Amino acid sequence: MTRRFCYRVRRERSDEQSGVVRMSDGTVDSPQLGSGSEYRVGRRRMLQAGLGFGAAALLGGGLAGCGKDDGPAGASAGEKGEIKLGFITAFTGLATIFGETQFHCFELAVNQINAAGGIAGRKVTFVKEDDATNPNTTIAKANKLALQDKVVAVVGLITSVEREAALTVLPKHKVPLLYTTYYEGAASGAKACDPYLICTGQVPNQQIEPLVPWLTKNVGKSYSVIGSDYIWPRGTTEVLEKLVAAEGGRVLSKDFYPFGTNDFGPVFKKLETLKPEICWTTLAGGDFTTFLKQWEQFKPQGVRLAGINFDDLYAQENPGLGVGAITSQAYFMSIDRKQNQDFLAAYKAAYGDGPIDAIAEAAYNAVYLLKGAIEAAGGATEPEKWLPQLGKAKFEAPSGSIAIDPATQHTISSNYIAEVQPAGKIKIIADQQNVTPRVTGCNLG
Repeated sequence: MTRRFCYRVRRERSDEQSGVVRMSDGTVDSPQLGSGSEYRVGRRRMLQAGLGFGAAALLGGGLAGCGKDDGPAGASAGEKGEIKLGFITAFTGLATIFGETQFHCFELAVNQINAAGGIAGRKVTFVKEDDATNPNTTIAKANKLALQDKVVAVVGLITSVEREAALTVLPKHKVPLLYTTYYEGAASGAKACDPYLICTGQVPNQQIEPLVPWLTKNVGKSYSVIGSDYIWPRGTTEVLEKLVAAEGGRVLSKDFYPFGTNDFGPVFKKLETLKPEICWTTLAGGDFTTFLKQWEQFKPQGVRLAGINFDDLYAQENPGLGVGAITSQAYFMSIDRKQNQDFLAAYKAAYGDGPIDAIAEAAYNAVYLLKGAIEAAGGATEPEKWLPQLGKAKFEAPSGSIAIDPATQHTISSNYIAEVQPAGKIKIIADQQNVTPRVTGCNLG
């Protein structure tokens, strides 16, 4: 099919070397993403080769050209026809490792819901878009979904950079975003509280707060941090430092690397000098895989890997890397729960064997939570009618019983502490159920 891309914001100047693009509308800073007028995103392909993800999802339907703006987003939502959703993810770029699985879980939920009669008796359709992990493209695709496709809501996205970009435009068009990735919450000035933002991934009090006391008891109190240089690693490190200090510990060093880093040698020299008990990692996408391969070659004695980005996807795609690392997530494939076994069987029947991570499971959950809110609103798809019903949206998810907290529009969820095992396995060693999200200063209810 012919693919045409609609850009509704005008490029004023670009720098091909640095990836700086100044826009005339809807821009924010990167990597810090405060107020400002530019993004900095590297243009090199940063995913390591051989991760096994094809291009079939990218070539699927839903890519369309620019059309005339013939009314506000969601103008057709009140009609008793199909309910159209938008889905944006990184089918290419830094976060490719996550994108295809995230989309498959979203699509699986849509297909299951349609097979059971749809949402309030209406069929669910969707338009999918690839933003290539590039916030400029995120803005363009979000505008296209809102203004041309007139979707009821947008689901997906991986990095915080993409989320912040989408939030510069979707609320203006009154199109809610269901963001499915765990993230930094309100740390580092991130936009975490918006009437048009719904989060089905975790925030730090659900993910990091349970992990740090466990590490204090079982591993140690001294940390060195290695992360990618953007808002998620920096924001979560702010939270980590406070939690470690409360436990009587200390963060000895913090190093943040640009996307596409190939040599982490300075990290290992620093670890040998400082001798922390824990190396905390928040590297993104393919850069994390690069680091893990070098860790196996140069890892210092007496240092334990830990962080919140180890999952089944990384473990199965890179068996033998990071064995013994401690992690904390809302979902692992080894959860002993009937809903999880049914989910895994349905996924395998549709897409074959493959790893599933918390981001993907949260995309699956997002569609069911959206269904609950719309049906609680009597089938109305206008956001002013179904957003107030989010507190009634509950779902028996693969990961556990979940619901939307009306005050924050974030998900009340489970958390699991786990250890990376040989042969690509993840072993759950502790869990906590029904953890309420905490987003400082947010009260939407």
